[in-house]
Amino acid sequence: MSPTSSPTRQCPHCGEINDSDNAYCINCNTPFTAYSGQLDGEVYEGKLAQQAALLNTRPVAVTAMSLFLILFALFWPILGLVHLYHTFIPTNASGTNYIVSAVSSIVPVLTTFVLIPIALALFYIAWATWSQASWTWLVDALILGICAVCCLLSLLTFKSIFFLILTTALAFLWFRRETKAWFGYF
Repeated sequence: MSPTSSPTRQCPHCGEINDSDNAYCINCNTPFTAYSGQLDGEVYEGKLAQQAALLNTRPVAVTAMSLFLILFALFWPILGLVHLYHTFIPTNASGTNYIVSAVSSIVPVLTTFVLIPIALALFYIAWATWSQASWTWLVDALILGICAVCCLLSLLTFKSIFFLILTTALAFLWFRRETKAWFGYF
């Protein structure tokens, strides 16, 4: 090899030494990038074919995370609003506490302006997670961290322990290599 020639690379399939600017192996014709279009329909033993196969299969963690986000949106903001409107304080039997009734009617309305956008954002993140938007891996990891911290800071009730176990199991699946690879984090 002369000093002016390009560096070499080894084929992941057959081990042949090729110039680094070759798109295919000179021996077995294996593509060196997934963008060469030759991985579809063919089986190669190389690392690129394994990475492409991982991208074709939706990991279990993605389904679990999407379902978790939908249930989280339904059970926290939506049910919270239902409970808030259900516990509305009307006037007493003698009809003398109009101030309490007026103030307590403002709180659910103002809370609605906060919780409905949060629920819509959680539904959108669930959809984006399912449809493989690359930014959702980090956002979902952040949501799992916030859920874990909230469970740890709350009183040790059966509900908080259950959600802490659920969040930990989901985080275990979420940080696996195949889940990260599906979102483009190799």
